[in-house]
Amino acid sequence: CDMINSIYLTDEYTTEFRKTLSGSFSKPFPHFYLPDFLTSKEFITDLRSELGTVQYDRKENDLYSLNQTADLSNFDANKFPALTKFRDLFKADVLNWLRNVSGVDLNNEVAITSSNYAYTDLLLPHDDQCEGRKFAFTLYLTSDWKETDGGQLLLYDYNDNPISVAQITNPTENMLVMFEVSQRSWHMVTEYLHINFRLFRLIKSCINIVQPMLFLFQVLRVSPVRNSAALVFREPGVYPFVKYVNCKAEDKYYYVISCSFYGFTVDDSSVTNSEENVESDDEVKNDDEAGSSFSKFESDGKN
Repeated sequence: CDMINSIYLTDEYTTEFRKTLSGSFSKPFPHFYLPDFLTSKEFITDLRSELGTVQYDRKENDLYSLNQTADLSNFDANKFPALTKFRDLFKADVLNWLRNVSGVDLNNEVAITSSNYAYTDLLLPHDDQCEGRKFAFTLYLTSDWKETDGGQLLLYDYNDNPISVAQITNPTENMLVMFEVSQRSWHMVTEYLHINFRLFRLIKSCINIVQPMLFLFQVLRVSPVRNSAALVFREPGVYPFVKYVNCKAEDKYYYVISCSFYGFTVDDSSVTNSEENVESDDEVKNDDEAGSSFSKFESDGKN
């Protein structure tokens, strides 16, 4: 493809790519920096210009604060010719290129959105794991970036959890950053500190159905307190299954609220005589007659 820099189309690059993917050279996990990935600087300018006119939705929770578009699959070619050309390029030529250099049998599913980071926006450490996802990659479009602007990509060493920063990547215009998604692929985007400009990132992921993955991890630990209820609201971007469903649901978002009720239990050591048992039963009866479903609501203020 004439849109991909020719240095990434050689047999030598394919050999080096596969060595890196095997874990031979790339620490803390297999990742790739591809500067000047696209051949046309004019096309990069057109992409940045169109992204200045699209609708971004504000996304905020305990993990991130940023602005994000809908998936580019829904964009109109007449209204956004550069962005739809980019979408088609990555869903065809770039996808085939990635299959070739990686040797991975990827399916045709490529999710593409744009994120922009305004003043104080950031993305805290996470691993990008989602069922079936094989690669995650970002194309940077912001020009004239300076170190004082913030927004660097940090890659973390991993020991069950991220423990220290292993790599720092500065946003460079027309650089593609890509990594293999795994339980080790912890990374973050630092706080963006430029007041007048925004950091543009085109975010993409390729899905591999040959080796599907299902990952479970602790979202929140709630200590059970007798006769109390714990309500947990899970936003669609941070709970894996809901996140996966919303990837498929396009503009129809689903949310989950779970409720755990901790009922009465009587410890053997606390049972001293029948009168205490009767007293406990009377208390439960009185609560029921009052129509209360629980006596105390436990909340830590987190979503």
